[in-house]
Amino acid sequence: MSEQPPDDLTLLRQYEPLLRHTNGEHFFPTRVERYVERSALWFRPADGPAVELIPSGGLEIDRLGLPLPYEDTPGIHFLQFAKPLTGRALQRVINRRGRPRFRGRGRLARVGLVARLVDAFFTVSLWLRGTVPGGTAAAAEEAYVEMQAERESYTYYGRVLRQDGYVILHYLFFYCMNDWRSSFHGVNDHEADWEQVFIYLENCDGGDLRPVWIACAAHDGAGDDRRRHWDDPEVEKAGGHPVLYAGAGSHALYFTPGEYLVTVSLSVFRPLLRVLETAMRFWRVTLRQGNPEESPPQLNALFGIPFVDYARGDGLAIGPTGRKTWTPVLLDPVPAWIENYRGLWGFYAKDPVSGENAPAGPKFNRDGTVRRAWHNPLGWSGLLKVAPESCAGDALRHRLATLRNAQSADREAAAEQHAALMPLHAEMRALAEQPRLSEAYQRAWAAVQEKERALNQLRDRIAEREEVIRALESRLAAVEAGDRGDLRAHLVHPDRPQSERDIRLSALAESWAAFSVGLLLVGFVALYLTPQGRLIGLGLLVGLFALIEAIFQRRLATLIVRVTVGLSIFAALLLIYDYFWEIVIVAVFIVALIIIADNLRELRE
Repeated sequence: MSEQPPDDLTLLRQYEPLLRHTNGEHFFPTRVERYVERSALWFRPADGPAVELIPSGGLEIDRLGLPLPYEDTPGIHFLQFAKPLTGRALQRVINRRGRPRFRGRGRLARVGLVARLVDAFFTVSLWLRGTVPGGTAAAAEEAYVEMQAERESYTYYGRVLRQDGYVILHYLFFYCMNDWRSSFHGVNDHEADWEQVFIYLENCDGGDLRPVWIACAAHDGAGDDRRRHWDDPEVEKAGGHPVLYAGAGSHALYFTPGEYLVTVSLSVFRPLLRVLETAMRFWRVTLRQGNPEESPPQLNALFGIPFVDYARGDGLAIGPTGRKTWTPVLLDPVPAWIENYRGLWGFYAKDPVSGENAPAGPKFNRDGTVRRAWHNPLGWSGLLKVAPESCAGDALRHRLATLRNAQSADREAAAEQHAALMPLHAEMRALAEQPRLSEAYQRAWAAVQEKERALNQLRDRIAEREEVIRALESRLAAVEAGDRGDLRAHLVHPDRPQSERDIRLSALAESWAAFSVGLLLVGFVALYLTPQGRLIGLGLLVGLFALIEAIFQRRLATLIVRVTVGLSIFAALLLIYDYFWEIVIVAVFIVALIIIADNLRELRE
């Protein structure tokens, strides 16, 4: 008698992750009902001020699944969980006994001066954009502490999907607040935060379920880089459960503990980045310059805004073997508050770039469209193209059969075309001997050329396909022998924590990073107010900053090489400009001598 397959909740519990947070984290996954009960429901029309529909304390979770007022009016529904604290109330939360403290190290000292200038631009933009008011994070923290004091719990929501040979375990974690900016010097603050993890079990042949992939959310990332093979050494396990590391305040999830330098690009720099990328491709690919063994520099980092995601894992661990355990909630059936509520789950800050606006629910994007991660979790992690491992042989055999059929058909077509080409060529030769049939000869000549070209292309395709078939046969043999290949071959730009060398910066370097942008701007103002020697002063200012940057970034030797090369190129250009025609005459004379010498060598042979 076959064993009964496990129910969905048992499957979720069997593989539920252990989440390790960073010491200093203020929020942990909780039940949405408690959050909603403390929230007010608002509606902001497209052309008017916000209207409070249901005050705090009067809203229940089921109400979000029902039709809401103003649903047919252009605008957006949103919740408001916390009213900003000020003055003594704010200080009371900040100075609360037992409140976790956090210390970050030198965010700006880890990147170059250009990135720090862009960061300054971003800071100024916060004054002009819609942002979550100061004191909101503290108010949310106070409310969350009260909720936990009433009834401590740590919750995830889960659902199980069966698609295309996979059984997909979808874990959802709800946080009351993302306080990345205010508490950890990150990109943004926003009320409410949804994070998610997917575990993909293969179910191709109807046998025992076996985990093969795991994918987790980190900011807006998606695709192949978001997933790892279950047996990848990077995927840490605790009693058979995956271990993941949550970023402080952002709650983005990573496979490896550490500090991650996250670069946020601004749209204003995209045209410049495209020009620089084209120039780099020309330099490295066309001119074949640079070291091919080294990865090309990431230009996004040059004009991006640097932020650190602290996923140290030295704080509270929730899940199997952790200090706290999960309370799972199975989404079967999916409740109406997920299916129907398209509004935001927190404060709507009117931020035009959306970073400070609260997120929508697990099903919807902020614009009301359905999230790919919800309706197509295989596509979200780049798995639509990947057959489950137990089906990999079937996929290869199916592809081989298709290619062999195409090969057979093309060989028959090639034989037929060849048989037709030879008589046509014979006819053309006969017409060439008859001057009065020159027009017919020209048509026959064109037809022969066209058919010969088509036949050559067909035979080239047959030869190339034959090599593909051999490669597939070799891969099929390896799969049948149990070889799974490189488990990390799908990764292009995986997340990497910074090394200790990048993190270990002196207090002097951190101080320089904090003051450098302001000092540079003051230097520009001073040069503007000093008309005489402005150009020399600009050169000295830029040179001084470049020297100090190179010292702190440990790139002094690189700077010396680059300056030497740059000066050499500049000197060469000056010589070419001053002696252009003389150089041309000498070059032509040398080329003439080389040609004569080469021809004389040919005569001697």
